[in-house]
Amino acid sequence: MHFRNVLLVPTIAVVFGIGCARIPSTEILASVRVCNEETFDDSKYEYLGIVEGKSFMTGVMANAGEGNAIATCKGEAHKLGATHIVVIQKGGLTATKVVAKAYRLKR
Repeated sequence: MHFRNVLLVPTIAVVFGIGCARIPSTEILASVRVCNEETFDDSKYEYLGIVEGKSFMTGVMANAGEGNAIATCKGEAHKLGATHIVVIQKGGLTATKVVAKAYRLKR
């Protein structure tokens, strides 16, 4: 019985730890805004590139996985100097993947 418990704890840690990207700080998350593709006016912004985020949380945890993937996108966009992202793709079967365009206000 004791042997099973010893194996169970590392197994739980591995299952919940796999694919979890480091979530950016709250300051970074607040500094990059997610915008709707249909209403975003890109004429006021400078395009910086594509960013991607991925989470292996799927199924009943899909909403949390999507949130983590978007947070990763925001972190990557922040590294580029972006103030806004526009999500252009979401989905996945074995992982939740989010692809977004990164922008900042024109100077």
